[in-house]
Amino acid sequence: MEIIFIMLVFLLLIINLIVTYARNLRILFKNQIEILENVIDGNLNQYVPVAAMDEFGRIGAHTNLMIDELKEKNKLESVLGKVVSKPIAERLLDEDKSQSLDGKKQKLAIMMTDIRSFTTLSEKTEPEMLVRILNRYFTRMVAIVHRHNGIVDKFIGDGLFAVFGLDSEDHVKANKNAVSGGAEMLRTVKELETELGMSF
Repeated sequence: MEIIFIMLVFLLLIINLIVTYARNLRILFKNQIEILENVIDGNLNQYVPVAAMDEFGRIGAHTNLMIDELKEKNKLESVLGKVVSKPIAERLLDEDKSQSLDGKKQKLAIMMTDIRSFTTLSEKTEPEMLVRILNRYFTRMVAIVHRHNGIVDKFIGDGLFAVFGLDSEDHVKANKNAVSGGAEMLRTVKELETELGMSF
């Protein structure tokens, strides 16, 4: 009788252990799935709780590492997106790191622009107004360069230096982008002249 009692107690303990383990597994899987669904939706603010470094803990730790890397990539994309177009930012981020450190030759199209008779314009325009004109002009020009997959390398006074062709290996496409960007710039300058009531 005692043996049966001991076996029953032992059996109950095993069943309790299995139920507890199954419940913990369900909670772990639920947490993991919820966090991964958040990642799919673009929410990178939550991490998988890691209580122990067993198999499930390692899965959680790797998930958290992936979330950190996605955050870092988003941060880089955000910073790059302010200075280059989206296709160029994506290409720079996707390129093999060792290749990008070694550098490579590539055919590019270079564009340099400046405002016609800027010296005369600056002599007869109040400094505050001149700054407003330049800000308006450069805001439009930079947007055009980005729209045509170019990158603004630098501003020199009233001049703008842009590069086309970093988004692909196709130098013919780079030339077309530079030309179409230049044509849009000329149209935009005409619009700005009408808006501001002055000639560039």
